[in-house]
Amino acid sequence: MAPLTRWSRSRSTRRVKHLKRSPAGHGRGSATSSGGRGAWSAGPAGEGVAGATVRACPSPPPSAVSPPPPTQPARPAQVATASVATARRAAVDFRAVVIDPSCIFCKIIAGEVGSSRIHEDDRTIAFMDISPASLGHALVVPKSHATDLHSIDADDLAAVVATAQRVAGLAVERLGADGINLLNSAGADAWQTVFHFHMHVIPRYADSPERDSLTLPWQPAPGDPERIARTAATLRGEQEPPA
Repeated sequence: MAPLTRWSRSRSTRRVKHLKRSPAGHGRGSATSSGGRGAWSAGPAGEGVAGATVRACPSPPPSAVSPPPPTQPARPAQVATASVATARRAAVDFRAVVIDPSCIFCKIIAGEVGSSRIHEDDRTIAFMDISPASLGHALVVPKSHATDLHSIDADDLAAVVATAQRVAGLAVERLGADGINLLNSAGADAWQTVFHFHMHVIPRYADSPERDSLTLPWQPAPGDPERIARTAATLRGEQEPPA
């Protein structure tokens, strides 16, 4: 009987297996290996496929195997960005925050006294004034205690102004305010009553006294030009204070 031929592919190599049938065989023989990857033969004649010989394809040389792609190192821009973000978080997390246990605003910040909060971030908190001059009157305070304008840290002051701007925008957008007053009092003679720096955000409403009871605390009138000029020179350090 003519040998049967089986075609198969493994990658780019074509293997041919020649199988011979035993004239008296039926069923299958048990395969036995000889030589690992070399030739192997089926079971003895009369038990199935007899005398069959198969030659395996040799393994490709090590040099023909493609090495795995190298690990791509992080780009310098990515490393720099991550380092900057880490440094910023560290600066926020570990900066000193001053607390005055007798200060009502420090207690509000700590959650020991209730408040109606509007906004909070790493440096500031904004909440509603409990004695409002108008609808939406809010206070913005730094989380780190500072008595007044003269003692607040410059970065905290900048953060308070930024938050005040945000709250003012909310009053215009969501309450329909027609204008905004930002007010800070530094010292008892300037009407400061809580000695933790704070900025008032006071929404203003045109022709709406039920929502806005605030009035201008002085009557604008022309001043003495010479005295104004002498005062400016004093502030520049050029002459003594005017009488």
